[in-house]
Order: sequence, then structure tokens, then C-alpha cells
Amino acid sequence: MKTWKVTLGNDFNLNKQSEQPKKVIEINREFLWEGDSFRILSLYEFNQGLVLDFCRQVDRMKLQAYSEKWRKNTQKPEKLTDVELELMLAENPAGEPPEIKLTVNGISLDSLGCTSLWWQPYNEDKDPDAADFLEHYRLDPDLGWMMIRSSFTWKTKDKPELKHLKMHFKDQPVSVAGPHFTLNENGQQIIVFTHPQTGTKHKLEVKYRTLEQIPKNIMPSKEMKPGKENMSAPIIENCIFPTNYEAIHYTISPDLEDGTYFIRSVDSKGDQPISTLSHSEPAGAHTITVIGGSSGPTSVFTGGRLLREQPTLHTAYSPVYFETVEVKDWCITFRVRRKKDYTLTFEI
Repeated sequence: MKTWKVTLGNDFNLNKQSEQPKKVIEINREFLWEGDSFRILSLYEFNQGLVLDFCRQVDRMKLQAYSEKWRKNTQKPEKLTDVELELMLAENPAGEPPEIKLTVNGISLDSLGCTSLWWQPYNEDKDPDAADFLEHYRLDPDLGWMMIRSSFTWKTKDKPELKHLKMHFKDQPVSVAGPHFTLNENGQQIIVFTHPQTGTKHKLEVKYRTLEQIPKNIMPSKEMKPGKENMSAPIIENCIFPTNYEAIHYTISPDLEDGTYFIRSVDSKGDQPISTLSHSEPAGAHTITVIGGSSGPTSVFTGGRLLREQPTLHTAYSPVYFETVEVKDWCITFRVRRKKDYTLTFEI
């Protein structure tokens, strides 16, 4: 095993040269969160903040079955539809690392995010960083593991003395496919659906559709330079980009909270940019993404409140096309947290 090193920031590259921790606090505390086994391993104290290492035990058989089911698809994820990709992510037995709010002596720390590794005992091609993590913390190599490193920075000017810690865990939401619907000739539709988690019935009413174009001033070109006004636009030369898209405007009653759902067209790909060097071939993996806002298009899909005259009016966008296209088939996807929040406290 390489010399064990931990640096502030979300990096498992243990050879990285950086500030070393001033203090290491071994915790090794296990807890169950709605049936899933987690273990808080160690805290690393730096002048600028803290690093937390923890892990989640994953059922080996479930992990192996999942890997065998999706192995071919993970080799070429670009060939998956959005629905297939969401299903693949939702079925992952390891899930995503939870969101963590860390509080020290009653003061919350700023999160720098986290990085995670998988340990799959049946996989012959082992990740060397995961192997080092496993050996350092003496985890059972015959089990499946998700290994997580989270970093935080102090909010106070001076580094506090660690006395009381509180960790608040929030489950990452997963996508759950909802109903599909087709617009009528007038671009309208009414459907009633049941939320998969709350069981509440909602009515979605599409009021009207609009056919729109991305303004030329936000399209990539040779003259464009990276800046705040066009950071989302790829700077690519010798390409022709599609600019036509459709927006549908709708209400939901009772309303859904922003971020808990989105609506998109069933055709989630649209047209790809074309290289001017060879009009018969797409321009590699370059794509256009359009995100809607009150000042105009800026994602191919979005679910949220549109801040216009009617605060209950929402909007959703289709992919972009070279020709004007009326998109009839749409679908709802819910973002659902499977676990209730969990809080862990202890004294140092």
C-alpha cells in the first residue's frame, strides 16, 4: 500500500502533494440508516477545514447482479435513452453519496462536496485507490463498499477546538418515471396523475405551446469568447448548430415543489451539431443544451416555476432541431428521496 495521505479537497489521489492534516481523529462508528449500514471512519483536521471519510456497506449479490445487468450499457452510456439511464441510476444498490451538513460546536461548515469510490469484490480490475482505502480502514474485501470522502471548510476565522459534532445526512433524490402524454392538435392536454411517493393526485394542464429559436447572440461562433454571458455555450468552430425548439406552458394543481420533478419530450436527443467540414457526419459528441428561464432559453428540459405574469405557470422545453418541429409526446419524471433525513451526534 502507498503511504496513506489525505488532503483537504475531494481527491483520492493519495500521492498528491499538499498540506497534511494537523490531527487525525479515528471514530469507527457504525450506524443503520433505514436498513443500510454506514460507518464513520475518520476525521482529518486541517488549518482550513475538515475531511470526513465514511463508507456504506453494499450487498455483494445485489451489486454483482446490478453490474451484470447493466455492464453492456455502461460501456456505451450515450446509446441509452434518458429513461434507461434514469432506471440504471435508480437501480444502483450503492446509490449516490448522501448530502452531508456538518456542524462543529453549533456552527455549520461550508461543504466542498464529496468524491466516492466503489469496491466490487468480484471485479478482477480493482481500483488501486479503493484498494488502499479498503486496506487502511481494514474493511472486509469480500463485501461490497461505497467509499466516500467529504471536505468542509471553517466558517470561523480561527480553527475551532473540536468538541461537539453533528452530521446531518440527506438522501440524494433518484428519478422515477411518471406518465407519458400526447398533446392534441391545439398543443393542449389535461392529465391526472398520482405522485409515486405521496400518493397525492395532481392535474397537469398544458395551456399552449410555442415554437421558438435560440437567439443568435448566444450561439457559439468564432467571434465568441468565454464570458459570463455565454459560459454555457461550447466554443466550437466549423460547426452548424440546430436552433429550433418547442416550449410547452402548463399548470399543475396542487402544485409541486421546484426540483421535485421535471417534464421533457420523449425524444430527448434532438439533432446534433453538424461539422461544416463534412455535412454528412455529426460533429462528434458536441451537443447543445438549452435551459429555460424568464429571460429566454438558456436545458433541454426543466421543471420549475416560470417567473412571469402568472406565478403558477410552468414551462418545459424540447431538444433543439434544425427544422421547426411540433413535439407531441412528453413525459413526467419525479425526483424522489427514498430515505428520511438522518442526524448523528457525538462528542470528540
